[in-house]
Amino acid sequence: MLKRFKQFAHFFHPVVPAERELAQPFVFSLAGHRLLILPASDNDIQNLLQLEQIIYQGIPWAARTFQREFRKANCLYLVVYEGPQLLALLGEQFRLADAHITNIFVTPDHQHLGLGSFLMELAIGYAQLNHARSMSLEVRVDNLSAQALYRKYDFIGTFVRRGYYQDTRGDALNMVKQLTGDNR
Repeated sequence: MLKRFKQFAHFFHPVVPAERELAQPFVFSLAGHRLLILPASDNDIQNLLQLEQIIYQGIPWAARTFQREFRKANCLYLVVYEGPQLLALLGEQFRLADAHITNIFVTPDHQHLGLGSFLMELAIGYAQLNHARSMSLEVRVDNLSAQALYRKYDFIGTFVRRGYYQDTRGDALNMVKQLTGDNR
């Protein structure tokens, strides 16, 4: 009986991402830009709030929401800077056998340079490190450019969540990517 219970133990304990310990700051070059990627901290919140106001149509997350998310053991948040300017955020939550992208955004001035693709590949890699069997996310039904990016990485629309966004009552498309043994 105990043996049977152990196989379900992951349902009762949050998954702690393996990469959280591996998420060390690093510098990389992309489209002629020298970028720094590092784990998000409370020091980034003001910049994130300003960037969200530029990117999102509705009400952005509150500072306390970022603080709570940054402290969750089963979440990983990474920020991308060029010098002092915040360019992007990747947020990923690990639950059971799924890696859920909570946030991914790039400042409008740096979109279409490959940074969104880089972040997606990073998110997929972290999911694979954590032995996730699937990845999921929600995207506004009218955000066709983001949906195109996700489809490029084999995410498939599964259903629409009506009134998902609290600020506008807008609908979200739930998208899922299956991770097979072939790509781990």
